[in-house]
Amino acid sequence: MTEEHVFMEPQGFTKSMIEQLFASGNAPTILARHVISRMDTYGRLAAPFRGQRYDSYREPPRTSIQRLFADRNLEKRIGDYLESAFGTRLTVNRYGANEITLHAGTVATPEAQEPPSKEYTEEIWSLPQWNEQGDGMKAFLGIVLELMTASYPIVLIDEPEAFLHPPQAKLLGRLLVELSNADTQVVIATHSTDIIDGMTSAMNSANDLSIVRVTRAGTGNHVSQIEPGSVRKIYDDPLVKYYHILDGMFASGTILCEADSDCTYYQAVLDTVDRLKNGATVQSVMPHFTHCSGKNRLPKAVEALRSVSVPVACITDFDMLRDPTDFEALVNACGGDLGKLMPWRNTIASSIDQKTQKRSRISAKAEIDAIFGDPVKQGELTTSEATKISNAIAKSSGWREAKKTGSSGLSGEAATAFERLDAALRKLGIFLVFVGELERFHKTIPADNKAVWLRNVLDGELYKKSAEAREFVCDAVQYVAG
Repeated sequence: MTEEHVFMEPQGFTKSMIEQLFASGNAPTILARHVISRMDTYGRLAAPFRGQRYDSYREPPRTSIQRLFADRNLEKRIGDYLESAFGTRLTVNRYGANEITLHAGTVATPEAQEPPSKEYTEEIWSLPQWNEQGDGMKAFLGIVLELMTASYPIVLIDEPEAFLHPPQAKLLGRLLVELSNADTQVVIATHSTDIIDGMTSAMNSANDLSIVRVTRAGTGNHVSQIEPGSVRKIYDDPLVKYYHILDGMFASGTILCEADSDCTYYQAVLDTVDRLKNGATVQSVMPHFTHCSGKNRLPKAVEALRSVSVPVACITDFDMLRDPTDFEALVNACGGDLGKLMPWRNTIASSIDQKTQKRSRISAKAEIDAIFGDPVKQGELTTSEATKISNAIAKSSGWREAKKTGSSGLSGEAATAFERLDAALRKLGIFLVFVGELERFHKTIPADNKAVWLRNVLDGELYKKSAEAREFVCDAVQYVAG
């Protein structure tokens, strides 16, 4: 082989030099310094935002600062990013005696050919230097400058979100993808959903971005990965993107609910618990609560979470059993045996359907007369009154009653079927609200308006007093805890 250069920057190595390094046993340590750029949380704050001047007519730029000095277009691009993140631009001082300095802000005086005017020099030196700025500004510029100027094949960045506000972290996440090139592999360790949101919103993230979830298991780690080709497919789904379903990647597990108010209530109940039945502290297994605005969207959320091995449990109202299509989709998403579970579901549904009856004219008129017969009430109908009128003329639905009674309204074969079905569903991570619906955990509080019901329950701290709710939530949490 010829004496070809294997690595040219930041230091050149010839074939014989590399052979000597391997012979001495020092190759991994020494070569790694010249192949891998490692930017840890605090180390990048010490990045030099000033550098030595060089003879630009005879020498090529070798450092990040020198490349910035030589490339005014690069200075402008980075300045645009900094203005978006912090509202201030970057100015390179090219007229120091022996060094190049970076400053925050812009110079109004026109820059003439070297040597610059006294006014320009005085103004640029009046700008604060970048190494005097806050940690967030220094960390952001350090990462962006490294990505846009470094020649390392591998760049490792630990917690890029450190010192940044959420919008800045999201912008940086996008830039981490958009500024990387085909010759450099960027590996990022993060605990930030903002960084993930930014990365997945980048235009070229479809095939080049992979997400790996690492969890601790005893003394070892467990790794699961979303392959590059699947990242865009998952994150382009509005359910995943805008409901923050995959925030559960950063928790021990996820509890999926039908609505936001459900999450609020169950989280409040869990806050009253110290330990689970298996002795584990709640704090050690604290799950992520999120919702997907309706039971029919639960299966898709389950599939997204399971794609990165996030343990997930679903809490859903009793009437999940009403629609066989919804039931089938959720059971399939959770890996259940539909052939075994569907007969039990059918027995329960048939029993409830038989209780549906048409309203008689007499009973409907009596309920409506009661609403309009109050001489004190004047003006427009309230929302509550309109709902009561609608209910008065509707069929007497067995399922409407089932949401009030839950499993306690079943008897005979239907009650037995529910016991068996409920036990089987819990093993899959599906927890039916056995009292019917959330509001039935506190029956004395009017439930015409769920938002008002929830406010009354929270203000009165009633969530602390329901043993049924507490045991129910703990069972779901213990499932995701494993």
